[in-house]
Amino acid sequence: MITLHAIGKSFDGESGKIDVLNNLSLRVEKSEFVSLLGRSGEGKSTLLNILGGFDQFDSGSYQFDEMEISELNSSQLTDFRMCNIGFVFQSFHLIKHLTIRKNVELPLLLRKVSESERKQRALAMLERLNIADKADCYPRQLSGGQCQRVAIARALVGKPGLILADEPTGALDRETADSILDLFKQLNSEGHTIIMVTHDPAVAQKAHKAFELTQGKLVRKVYEKH
Repeated sequence: MITLHAIGKSFDGESGKIDVLNNLSLRVEKSEFVSLLGRSGEGKSTLLNILGGFDQFDSGSYQFDEMEISELNSSQLTDFRMCNIGFVFQSFHLIKHLTIRKNVELPLLLRKVSESERKQRALAMLERLNIADKADCYPRQLSGGQCQRVAIARALVGKPGLILADEPTGALDRETADSILDLFKQLNSEGHTIIMVTHDPAVAQKAHKAFELTQGKLVRKVYEKH
């Protein structure tokens, strides 16, 4: 599904160019659950943004289902994200003045799905994640775990093939984090491909396989289920 080859990415810093990703290669098969383990500043979020088509890379190749992402223009990248990617963030990124249902509907609104279908699909997804009773609430009225479930519902409502999760349990207590990780495993068993970045080795081992990211390189495979 995904093939990254020799990806390089740098930013301009006060003292010159800073290499964030350095000759990074990765292959992820369809329906795999992969975690990327590393400390803050090692390039995990940058890699996730490249995978999601939000950030360009300086060198290398990124193929998604045999489509070369670097060859897409801005409009094509937007279509690529909307049709293929679901993002789950540590800080949820829910819009405070919108109800939970309206937050989940947002990806469908961007696709110009009709209002009735948006409502139906959002409510069905909230029901799927056991939080439909909060559909008319606002984010401030929910717990952290509930907000993360809403964020997952929003990521899934467009039926993406790939879920990208950026420290999805970092702001949660252990019990709530475990319930979210169990949900990811269930979603993966239903066919969703998941790539998750984390700094926590215990969280990383919930995936099929885990790679360590250090100084912009995948230096070793630290875990794999057989």
